[in-house]
Amino acid sequence: MRLTLHRAPRPIAFALIVLAAAGCDEATTLDPVGRPLETVAFAGGIPIGTFVQPTSEFGDRYNGAHRVLQPADLLDSLAIIRERGGRVMLAIGGGPNQYKDAEGHFSLPLWQSRVSRFEGIDFSAYIADGTVMGHYLVDEPNDPANWSGVPIPGETVEAMAQYSKQRWPDLPTIVRVDPAYLARAGIQYQYLDAAWAQYVERKGEVGQFLQQNVADAQTLGLELVVGLNLLKGGPGGVALTAQQVRDWGTVLLSSSYPCAFISWKYDAAFLAPAEMGSAMDDLRAQAQGRASKSCRSSADSPPPGGRADVVISWGDPQAITYGTALGSAQLNAAAASGGQPVPGSFTYEPAAGTVFNAGQDQELKATFTPSDPGAYNAASATVRLDVLPAVPSLAWSVPLSTTVGPLSAALLSASAAGVGGAAVPGSFTYSPATGQVLDATPSQALSVAFQPSSGNYTTATRSVSLAVRYPWGGFFEPTNNPQVLNRAKAGTAIPVRFSLGGNQPTPVLAAGSPEITAVSCPKWSTDVIEQTVSASTSSLQYESSTGRYVYTWKTQTGWAGGCRRFRLALKDGTSREAIFRFIR
Repeated sequence: MRLTLHRAPRPIAFALIVLAAAGCDEATTLDPVGRPLETVAFAGGIPIGTFVQPTSEFGDRYNGAHRVLQPADLLDSLAIIRERGGRVMLAIGGGPNQYKDAEGHFSLPLWQSRVSRFEGIDFSAYIADGTVMGHYLVDEPNDPANWSGVPIPGETVEAMAQYSKQRWPDLPTIVRVDPAYLARAGIQYQYLDAAWAQYVERKGEVGQFLQQNVADAQTLGLELVVGLNLLKGGPGGVALTAQQVRDWGTVLLSSSYPCAFISWKYDAAFLAPAEMGSAMDDLRAQAQGRASKSCRSSADSPPPGGRADVVISWGDPQAITYGTALGSAQLNAAAASGGQPVPGSFTYEPAAGTVFNAGQDQELKATFTPSDPGAYNAASATVRLDVLPAVPSLAWSVPLSTTVGPLSAALLSASAAGVGGAAVPGSFTYSPATGQVLDATPSQALSVAFQPSSGNYTTATRSVSLAVRYPWGGFFEPTNNPQVLNRAKAGTAIPVRFSLGGNQPTPVLAAGSPEITAVSCPKWSTDVIEQTVSASTSSLQYESSTGRYVYTWKTQTGWAGGCRRFRLALKDGTSREAIFRFIR
């Protein structure tokens, strides 16, 4: 049962009062700021006005508006608007912040609770005469920024429209979003009546914008509200000039399809200049010269056979990676009617467990079969899923070291594995490449870039490292290798010979090499250094005739009677040593 509230008239500002004693005739009312105003009828054509437009502005220039009214003010405000010949689009649920959950996402139950505040108020007469031209369901459901990254899908908008129709069957339902966004839901809108095309310069040429939006609305069987973004619709997001308002508004009003012209938003300072007023007056004349039209869709009719339509709520799933099988995270549609869940079952195409190839906008379809087909109609919906390429795993093992010289192809042996460990075909590009000559170093980086043949995988890279060593063959005569103690006369110059596999790029010794350290004499067998040379300082040179290096080591006379370790530190990170005992 619906409770009808009979409200006492408000004093002066909101009342229709007889002012014979004051010299006013019985057809005169006062507006909210106390100015007498003759009661007028709607002038005809389609309504034109702005968002948040004060009641006092309804009149010769503006006769339409978007408003948020509180239940306590509804009937009095509608009376004033009607007396001024106005039409109003009501945001019955209020502003977006009134129906967001704790995470900032749209909440249908919160929205429903806001709308239900008006259920006990009988404003049907204002719906019937067109004063209330529509229920403004929600603002920009498509914009993720409004809803903490989660847009409101078309299926939910249709559920909102159904909830409204169950309370006010004759009240047109309107949403401020381009019809192209509503088309993405892939459903037939039974309860939603009108979409919205608000023009801004960044959306392209205004004529093409209008033509496309009219075509999209007609395809969906929806009516269309048009308008301008007055304050931010110009190039770069600036306010419109008077000329732009006149020119672009004229284009939007050139079509007979729109049912209202409501622009964002009312700003007294912006609208005050005479040239802006003149532009608005021109648009008012054009709108008034149009044939009158309701924003109620011709497709809006009761469900056939007494069965209720089902609205499927199912937003586009988050992107998945190739190899991920479809599951409950993607196949999670819900069915409702009038905002209440409907028992039944879903069939999905493709089914759970399917693995898509990588690609954008891949279609998923849900078909709902109600448990009680006598009470509810079957329904279906589609969403789009992005499947991202997977990153292949690159395996590549190399030995701890290799020798100086051309890089062997045997070391360049990376492989790629994908989903389930399966090999992924493709090409490998190595750096350094096969055959490039490697110089000695304790750590040589090798890298590979993999380009898969399949679009299911991304490119991948990996790096490994190994030491590049000299091919050491030991010290040569006259120097003995460890386990043999070299005996030499202190103060002589000893030729310490060794091979690094040829004449290598300089330097071959590490900084500060060789190191000479006093040590205890080991109990090794002894061999006398038979060969010495004449030299006053130590030096290193390469003998091309033997393919060996000779370090001429000038010893000191003060070393007599003790042992010294000759430690040769090489650029490849290794060190080689020999022990010498010096005598006088």
